[in-house]
Amino acid sequence: MKNVPEKIEEEIAKQRWTFAKTMPNEPHEYITKESNPELFGMICRLINNEGYNKKWKDGKMYRYLNIGSHKYWHFDMILNREKIARL
Repeated sequence: MKNVPEKIEEEIAKQRWTFAKTMPNEPHEYITKESNPELFGMICRLINNEGYNKKWKDGKMYRYLNIGSHKYWHFDMILNREKIARL
């Protein structure tokens, strides 16, 4: 994605992300809204406003946004990120 505000990139770099160990076959990290409400809100707004829709393996449609080397998506009070595979 182009033109991600510098503040968001700085906050992403500072944020401690948790590995989602309940889904080892789908490696990704997450934060909760409670852990960083400001960052959670900023990224979720970007996803909602500038993201793209894509079906996941479960057949559900999610909205994603690529920022740097990660793909971000959210649901409920969880913000997820996954490294973008490079060929």
